Amino acid sequence: MRGFLSCVLLLTVCSGPPPDRVVYAFFDAMTQGDANRMAAVLDSSVFLGNSGALELDTLFAGAGFEARRNRILLELTGGNVKRLWLSKQVIVGRTERRGDTAGVEVSFVDSETDRQYLTRFGLVKKGKTWRIFSFKKG
Repeated sequence: MRGFLSCVLLLTVCSGPPPDRVVYAFFDAMTQGDANRMAAVLDSSVFLGNSGALELDTLFAGAGFEARRNRILLELTGGNVKRLWLSKQVIVGRTERRGDTAGVEVSFVDSETDRQYLTRFGLVKKGKTWRIFSFKKG
């Protein structure tokens, strides 16, 4: 029994946080303005203009990877995208996992209009770490 519990504990520690925890870390990094933590939860496809979020995918179109990466991190941790996304109530919902990919429902609720905007954050598991690769509406 002791060996079994040790194995379960070891698997839990080594597997990293689940996908929804990565989404919470994303919003925490956004709130705190922490570009390093933000970069740690994002997959490189976000910086290549394939995230599904128009406000990010059109930033510095045609610029090199590093310039786009820096601009997107700036927007997510201290720019207009941060202000827009955090101006609404954020609700992290259900997670659906399929192998090394996952989708986490995220709702943005506009308190002035009582409208809810449903988004699905796409995550991919790289090694033992989940990373956000897309922000799809609907």
